[in-house]
Formats: sequence, structure tokens, C-alpha cells
Amino acid sequence: MNLKITQILAVVIGILVIAGLVLVVTRREGPAEVTENVQEIVENYQASGNVSVAHWWTIDVEEQGFRVLKNKMEQLYPNMTLTPVPVPGGAGGNMPPRILPSLVAGTNIPGSFQSHPGYETARYGGYYLRNLNDLWEYANIAERVPAIVEKMCKLDGNYYLVPVGVHRTNVVFYNKQLLQQLGIDMTNPPRTWEEFFNLCDLIKQRAQERGLNIYPLEVGDGMGTDWAATQIFETIMAGYSLQTYEKFINGTVTAGELEPILQLFKRYLSYVPGDHRARNWAEACGQLFNGRVAMYVHGDWANAYFEQRGWTLGVQYDIFLAPGTENLFGLVVDGFVVPKKGNVIGGLRWVYSYTTLEVQSSFNPVKGSVSPYRDVPDNIYTNSYARNAASALRNPQTKFYPSFTHGIAIPNEILYDLHPKISEFVEFQNVSASASTIASLIRSGTYTISWDIV
Repeated sequence: MNLKITQILAVVIGILVIAGLVLVVTRREGPAEVTENVQEIVENYQASGNVSVAHWWTIDVEEQGFRVLKNKMEQLYPNMTLTPVPVPGGAGGNMPPRILPSLVAGTNIPGSFQSHPGYETARYGGYYLRNLNDLWEYANIAERVPAIVEKMCKLDGNYYLVPVGVHRTNVVFYNKQLLQQLGIDMTNPPRTWEEFFNLCDLIKQRAQERGLNIYPLEVGDGMGTDWAATQIFETIMAGYSLQTYEKFINGTVTAGELEPILQLFKRYLSYVPGDHRARNWAEACGQLFNGRVAMYVHGDWANAYFEQRGWTLGVQYDIFLAPGTENLFGLVVDGFVVPKKGNVIGGLRWVYSYTTLEVQSSFNPVKGSVSPYRDVPDNIYTNSYARNAASALRNPQTKFYPSFTHGIAIPNEILYDLHPKISEFVEFQNVSASASTIASLIRSGTYTISWDIV
């Protein structure tokens, strides 16, 4: 009898141990399924608690923009606190390797994290992300954003990302005061790359005549922002041939098609400081601000850099669209997603908070972005460039091309290998070899999104 009792107890204890392990595993996977509907969640303005949000806006004015979002969210939900989780590395490149291990393990998952639409969001997909169809419907997002933004945010028929801001990548900034000092008239900016490089030659010549050590251009590809060089390559490609760009992002480009683009990029690099890798993009803007560099091909988020330092567009500095892209909009959409196994309720309140008119009107002027929401009035923007960009975003006749530098238009695993190959080209400038290796890389990818931009 004692033996039987002992055996029974052993079985019971075994069952309890297994049940305990199941409970532990279940707890590791995250909170229970959310039962409240999205309206109940986001309209509970007296809710308390904390939500962690991972983001890559860690440089200069970008960090200020995130701070606006944080403060506004905590004003909307005064009993909640938001804990930022900074993931340095612009263009979003460091977010997937930081986030994916947590998503796979089911631990240390933030309530929300930053992402771009397209391939970057597809990397996580519906397996790890909560679809946000209910929030899109509640906040009427599909009706409020341009068709191109709505389409980019949809994956397999579902919305997984809520957009917060839009940027244009094909922008050239120049120090207007400096060019006036050199006697250069910018009434008619260059419209071809040949005219652009002729302008660079003129800047160089006039500076030498006056005994000034001024470089015509910058890169800003150091200090963790090697993607800045990739973006210049991207902009040159779009301006040279949109057909080649389309083939590039669909994985069919050839080395022969890339060679003339790399030749142009090589000419660009002949006008930059030799120590350009000592600076990130914001510090490259600082070179322009301090008069050591005349022009910089970059994204329009740099606009906020100059405004925050007291410059006025059209007075101390100015902007023109990169040669060949005057009628194009290089598109970057920033947004956030909500993981299934994180603090879903907190994440939903976060992504809802910045869709409101008040938050959009406060955030975008600080960040240097334009709002993806068409009901945000143009009078929030502090300069004519931003108003024009917002108008172009809303215009159904605008021709957009999605940025591959920012993880939208090509698979992430291809992009991660592309950045070092662009850096290699910047260092050695071997056109033929780089054209071959880049084309081979692009053609090796698996492409699940078909882009039609021509």
C-alpha cells in the first residue's frame, strides 16, 4: 500500500511540475490575449501603467522629435509613462537584429517599435506583429492618408504599421550665403548631373581664387551612418534612370546598367573631404552650416537641423531637388508596429496617440517631416519647402519611388549586404568591380513585392 501511495504521489508531483513548466512557458510568451476592443482601449484616458517604445531617432533633431511624441502621449494619458528604448543606427538598419531575438524568445519585447513599411515590416509579418486593422478603422487612417502611403502600409491584406511622418530623400541642401560670397547665382539650380558637377567645379574654382578651403560636397557616412552613402547612390540612380531604379528594387538590374550610375557617384566623391567617414549625417550638415562644405545631397530631415540652429530657408540656406528628380518624390514613411506578445494595450495607445491632429501638428515641424495625414493643415509648417512637400504628397499626379536605403523597397538581408558594398565602392571607387558585385547581390534576393514606378 505504501508503495502504491508513493507511486501515486510521484505521478501527481510529475503532473504538477509539467503544469508549472507550461505556466512558465506561457508567461514567457507575454500577456494574455487582449479582450477589450480598440475603442475602449484608446479612449481610456485615465489608464495607468508603462509602455516601452524602441526607436532609432537618437541623433540631434530626430531625438527632439521623439521627445515631442513621448510628451504628447503622456499628456493624452496622464497616468501613463513611456520608456524610450533607443536603438542607435539611422535608417532603421539596427532595429531588426536588436528586436528579432526578443520576438523569437518571447522576452523583453517592447510595447511598440519603430519600422518602415514594405520589406522591413514584412520581415516580422503577422507571425510576430498584431494586425492593426481595427485601429486603422477607428482612427479612419485609410481615408486620411494618400493612396501610396496606405498601399505601402498594407501587407497580405492587413495593416501592421501606423504611419507617423513622411520624408523626401531626393534633396540637395546648399549654403546660400557661401555661394553668394563666391559670386554664384542659384536662380536656376542644376537640372542634370552634368550641370551639377559643373557647379561643383565652379565652387571649387571660386574658393581657390579666394584662398578658401571649401569642399563642394559631403557624404556623412561615418559614425554608424554608412547608409548616407547608399542614399546618395540611390538618389543618383533615380535621377539618372527611373527604369534602372525599378529594375534594381525588383531584383533584375544588370552590372552594365549600374556602371554609369557608379561613374556619376565616383565624380560626386571627387568633391568631398577626405575625412568624410569621420562624420555622421548630422555632422555633415554641420560642415555645411559652418561654411566648410557648399552642398549636401541628403533627405529632408536635415531641414530641421538648420532650422533648429536659427537658419531661415531662403536666407542662410536653400534647397533644390536632386538633378533628374525634379518631378519625383523619394519616399520614406516612418511608423511604429505593435508586437503580439508585448504590452499590446500600451502599444495601441502609443500608436493611436500620434495619429491625432494635435500630435501631428506638434511633431512634424520639429522632426522636419511632413504629416502623412491629409487633414493636417499646411500652416503647421514653418517654411515653403515643407508646405510644397506636403502638397506633393497629397497630389495624385506625383510620381513616387520607394527608398531602398531605408528598408522599404528591397529585402532587408540584401540591404544589409548592400551598405558595405557601397562603402567599399566609396573607398576604392572601382566602377566595374562594384557594378558586378552589387548587381550579383541584388539579383540573389527573394523579392515578394513587385514595384511599378515608371
